[in-house]
Amino acid sequence: MDNNSSDNTAGVLLQLQNQHPEKVHVLFEEKPGAPSARNLGLAQARGSWVQFLDADDELAPDKLSRQYALALKQNPALVAATYTRMGSHLGRRIHETRAVQPGDIWSALIQSNLGITSSNLWNRGLLLKVGGWDESLSASQEYDLMFRMLQVRPMVAFDERDRTTVHVVPGESISRGTGKLKRLKVLQSKIQLRQRIKVYLKRENLLSQDLQRQLDLFLFEQMTKAYRYTRDYEQPMLELQVPFGAKVNALLFKRKVALKRLLKLEEK
Repeated sequence: MDNNSSDNTAGVLLQLQNQHPEKVHVLFEEKPGAPSARNLGLAQARGSWVQFLDADDELAPDKLSRQYALALKQNPALVAATYTRMGSHLGRRIHETRAVQPGDIWSALIQSNLGITSSNLWNRGLLLKVGGWDESLSASQEYDLMFRMLQVRPMVAFDERDRTTVHVVPGESISRGTGKLKRLKVLQSKIQLRQRIKVYLKRENLLSQDLQRQLDLFLFEQMTKAYRYTRDYEQPMLELQVPFGAKVNALLFKRKVALKRLLKLEEK
């Protein structure tokens, strides 16, 4: 899949297609963004299960065979799997493994412990049923998709092995980026998704006290982080039930941000 690459990606892909026409099918998507590129690939896919892979991701040789066996055995909405991020960012060395959280699927969804796009294996029929990737989103794309899929089939197979590596490299892929606006959009997407999850679980009588506690704390922490860029969440934060310690940490964080803003004004 070539999504407006500016280097020789298209040439390399077409060469591979010529060498292996029975295995490689090159597609071109001009609409920017990972969701549109993935939807085009999804529309062309013919198998029952789909693997999505970004340019900076790497799969172990047995990743697909293991997860396909789980998928055939359990017929879930998806196979969620552990993954590792490694590389460097802003001079900082990164090597962190994010494990999936078997058990309560709603808790795992809330805590972002259901893997990521490339570590998971996806049920193609269910992907098509829920309309595929939301092309209007710039962040939280896979968790929005998993939320919609789990409303139809609340079943997940877990692969706790680490067989996917995300290489953190300078620059941006079609689905990742940095900068203040990007960070704010990421936070807003996380907040809006958890608000939707909360409404859904409450409507379906699935919102236990523990899940509500997790949702409120997650929302509170993300809204606190968003204070760096906007004050839109000050009132909603007051409506969330969170531990006293979280409130203290949020107050200290806001004071620190306010002080930095004041110092910047004085410098001008």
